[in-house]
Amino acid sequence: MYSIDLDVRKIYSGKMPVPYELKGKRILLLGATGVVLSYAARFLLELNRLYGLNIQVVCHGRSKDRLESLFSDLLHEECICFEVFDLEQGIPEQLNVDFVIHGASPANGTAFVKQPVETILPNVIGTKSVMEYAKKREGTCVLYMSSAAVYGDVHILGKALLTEQDYGIVNPLNDRSSYVESKRLGEQMCSAYAREYGVRTIIARIPYTYAPTYLLAHDTRFIPRILNRMLHEENVSINHEEDTIQYTYAGDVVSAMLLLLLKGVSGNAYNICIRESYPVEILLQYMYEALSPAGTFEILHANNLNPDSKGNVTTNQKMDPSALEALGWECQFSLQEGANAVIRGIKSLYSTS
Repeated sequence: MYSIDLDVRKIYSGKMPVPYELKGKRILLLGATGVVLSYAARFLLELNRLYGLNIQVVCHGRSKDRLESLFSDLLHEECICFEVFDLEQGIPEQLNVDFVIHGASPANGTAFVKQPVETILPNVIGTKSVMEYAKKREGTCVLYMSSAAVYGDVHILGKALLTEQDYGIVNPLNDRSSYVESKRLGEQMCSAYAREYGVRTIIARIPYTYAPTYLLAHDTRFIPRILNRMLHEENVSINHEEDTIQYTYAGDVVSAMLLLLLKGVSGNAYNICIRESYPVEILLQYMYEALSPAGTFEILHANNLNPDSKGNVTTNQKMDPSALEALGWECQFSLQEGANAVIRGIKSLYSTS
């Protein structure tokens, strides 16, 4: 497999504080087979190796085979274990974890339309299960992975930067609103349990996150699909996209989530994002250049809206990460540096597979 040693070293070589307060803690990653949390599992183990934190990582999934396949190189690691259970039926109390990062949710735009019920349930019933577990275990902190999509259509606001208090319009009956509305309700559930029962909950609003943990052979979303073509085709062309998004590298997202577990204000939401926004072809161009191929990468000037846009995602409006930065977070990866890190990881994976 690949190591993210360089990512972790880069993040904590500057002003970002190493999260020593996590030493010896147990962290449950709900939805650990997803792109972000599969990266987070490796990130936490790398923190153990570099800084002696002895964090116990509990990876949740719905399939034992998929978990063991995805983390096949980590099966004999002492500080990681794998748990299979139906989140909608509750979290087993015997897990005894200190922190829960809830990322169990579909992330494919096609599923929002074709499987709206399966999109809604993890964000609503699953989140209730998480809250009930934390309610019973006094001191357990929950971080809910929300989305930039909750802002809806914000053009009416006329603002250049969106703070956590800004909201736009969402049509609840739109075909793609299963994702947006269930994420919004998940946020309210976090806030409600914090207010009524004193559960420590943090909400992380995340834009599109890219990572070296894509399963390129199976992931049909836009960026991994094009990446897969880059690896197997000499010449690659894509259509120009008008939308610009704050594409944020997984290393920055995970470092922010760990900081929020320790310093975030309970019941509050925080934007996690790079400050700049870009069209997707710029990110893909950097990835193609990092691969150093002999062929060509061509951008066609015919608009073809990215089918993976998550419902009412705020594409041309930018989120403001000031509240997160006030806690001490700094984005460490520029778009090009993040693209290089993705390709470095993918090259390592393919060279060892």
